Amino acid sequence: MAMTNWGANVEPQFMLSRWSSESGGQSKWVNEEYRELVNTAATTEDEQERLDLYAQAENMLITEAAIAPVCYNGSLRFSYPYVQGLDNNPFDTMGMQTIYTVGRE
Repeated sequence: MAMTNWGANVEPQFMLSRWSSESGGQSKWVNEEYRELVNTAATTEDEQERLDLYAQAENMLITEAAIAPVCYNGSLRFSYPYVQGLDNNPFDTMGMQTIYTVGRE
């Protein structure tokens, strides 16, 4: 058993390719049909077909228990109403260059 985490990336290939190597990645799970789905999806130009292939691969990955997602990170941010420019993003980072105040007494 292993535990790992990774940052957000909206491209399915980024995450699903982690289990498409010949060695099976960290879990040592190897499935040739899965590898073929992921590799075919990576070179498919039709967006809907590509997403369908990734969905099939993801379902196979979960069904065969190669991975078991158990937790999700989250964060809470509190600020005063006069603080503007705060932005949420997939990487859960906050740059200070867009933050400003309005109406602060």
